[in-house]
Amino acid sequence: MRTKMTATEAKIGAAGGILYGVISLVAWQLWACPSFPHIPHFPRMSASAATWAHWYVQHQDTKRLAGSLWALSVIPMVFFLSTLYTALRQAEGRRGYWSRIMLVGGILTEVSVVLFSLALLIAAYHPGKVSADVTYTMNDIFIVCAVPLGVGFMTMTAAIAVVVLKYGGLPRWIGKAALVVGVFQLGFQGSAWTDTGTFDGSGGFLGLYLPYGSSLIWFIAMGIAIARWASKAEAEQPGETGTRGARDSIAGGALSR
Repeated sequence: MRTKMTATEAKIGAAGGILYGVISLVAWQLWACPSFPHIPHFPRMSASAATWAHWYVQHQDTKRLAGSLWALSVIPMVFFLSTLYTALRQAEGRRGYWSRIMLVGGILTEVSVVLFSLALLIAAYHPGKVSADVTYTMNDIFIVCAVPLGVGFMTMTAAIAVVVLKYGGLPRWIGKAALVVGVFQLGFQGSAWTDTGTFDGSGGFLGLYLPYGSSLIWFIAMGIAIARWASKAEAEQPGETGTRGARDSIAGGALSR
């Protein structure tokens, strides 16, 4: 028989979702701003190779730090995905079809984060020593990695919506929110087709701010929601199970209340 997820495991996963969202927001702020914290100011994708190379030379250290933080952000996301998968799998039952799809979508999202953080680190590594075209190309890869990132995240949220709305396991608003945020990820696809306007992947509303901002808010909101329901389930354990028992086992159904 499958073991129930413990309250401690649920809280660790919840913290992972919150940390991923916060670290990613800080990393983006470091990349997008000339200093931290500051109003975003950076070239558009349509800018010349020389413009981008000069920008990286001027702000090399902060862009390196941004890339490092994005790379580190996948660690808390691993714990978040593990908790989310466990909760959804318990709700879905033995078949676990949609829960596995959610996990694969989450892994695709993580791989995309690793790829774009690597591209950013290479772009910021020696921008004053290599050709401007090299820095320009790596920056393009960093930005256009949003295309597979959006696909992975959309796959993950679609599967979450199916399980939550059909089987439970988490509050229904999470399933509905997952549908909406998943649709927003389609905006990332604009990076593959244009480098100007609202679908500009480096600063367009539909190409960056709506899909990426909504996904990070969703991660943080999910983490807070899971932590709250885990604490509630732990508090509801009667007698001596209110401490040790709650740590030992938390029913998947408790998270869906």
